[in-house]
Amino acid sequence: MSAPKLIKRILKNGLRALLVPRPDSVSVSVSVLVAAGSEYETKDINGLSHFLEHMAFKGTSKRPTARDIVNELDAMGAEYNAFTLQECTGYWGKVVKTKFENVFDVISDIYLNSVLPADEIEKERGVIIEEINMYNDSPRHKVHDLFQFLMYGDQPAGWSIAGPKDVIRSLKRDDFLRYRQSRYVPGNTIVAVAGSFDPKIALRRIESTFGLLPARRSSKKAKTKVYLPPNPVTLSYKDSDQAHFVLGVPGLTIFDRKKYALEVLAEVLGGGMSSRLFYRIREVMGAAYYVASAGDFNLDHGTFAVWVGSDTKRTAEVLTAILEEMNRLTKELVPPDELQKAKDHLAGGVVLGLEGVDRLADYYATQELLQGSSISPEEYIDRVQSVSASEIRSLAKKLFSTEKLRLAMIGPYKDLSVFRSLLKI
Repeated sequence: MSAPKLIKRILKNGLRALLVPRPDSVSVSVSVLVAAGSEYETKDINGLSHFLEHMAFKGTSKRPTARDIVNELDAMGAEYNAFTLQECTGYWGKVVKTKFENVFDVISDIYLNSVLPADEIEKERGVIIEEINMYNDSPRHKVHDLFQFLMYGDQPAGWSIAGPKDVIRSLKRDDFLRYRQSRYVPGNTIVAVAGSFDPKIALRRIESTFGLLPARRSSKKAKTKVYLPPNPVTLSYKDSDQAHFVLGVPGLTIFDRKKYALEVLAEVLGGGMSSRLFYRIREVMGAAYYVASAGDFNLDHGTFAVWVGSDTKRTAEVLTAILEEMNRLTKELVPPDELQKAKDHLAGGVVLGLEGVDRLADYYATQELLQGSSISPEEYIDRVQSVSASEIRSLAKKLFSTEKLRLAMIGPYKDLSVFRSLLKI
């Protein structure tokens, strides 16, 4: 693939502007990312980053109501949304290329000028609680929160992004103002534009809109501590026809160069419909609807996990099969054909995914925000293609061991001892 050339500028106040021109595109995307998320919170405000993201759409000084904001975005034919992760919050909009000025004006406005109306906070509190209820009623989602807490315990890395309902009910407008003042500062912010646009015009708009913000210091994220749970298995009872579980181990940080080997390992194990786990558990055993694996890379911690939705009567059998395949990776070299297939599938996913200019903006902005620099899609693919079978086996030996295994499960079980006895590599 021929990657668009990245243009990076750092404004005097520390804000970083990333421009990724793609002249042949019919669209343009504007993204604003900020280093704010659940890992920057304290326990008494857990969930505030996500709540604040919702409130950005509830009115600005220029667009007083939520309806004003969404009417304008819909009228320009925009795709738009926002998201909150553990270490990042983002706002974005994508439009046809002739509407760049329009979408830039709205996205920058909701980031910079949200007025956080007290009455809207009260109404949105109910929306957030219903979102939490929705996730709690979805075991396929909830089991990942259980796994995070099992891995990290009662510290920010182990907390849910949405937060607990009692905290959401207690948050005051002043909490939003203080948090925004401390986190939404130029040095924590990336503005990315990707697609068909004039880079000179875009840079001028960024400078005139964001360049006036005063530079302010911001506190660093609390360091994630090593956590050893008293029990490697956590079980949440649910009278269901399907068991959902996450089996994982501590992984790598986003700065570790071995992460490319871990991504290829995850692809071999459970990255697609031809992966070892999908083929064995779904196609051969017929014991699960979904099964997948991936690495999760953060600033000072990481995990590698496999997640499954299985027949409740065959959960132990499925768990055993996963452990056998993990153990196999510690002993055998991945055959050349299978290794190349995994690399090419990863590469193809990057190329196809970055056809969307919103994904292209996010690709560069996320790297820049978390790592302070970025690599092109071409360089990412080169690093993936350079991974060897021996690197994968060596990494599997390092990560996959009995004492590191953690299992979070939701299903119709009350006795976790049978599952704990199976956790061996």
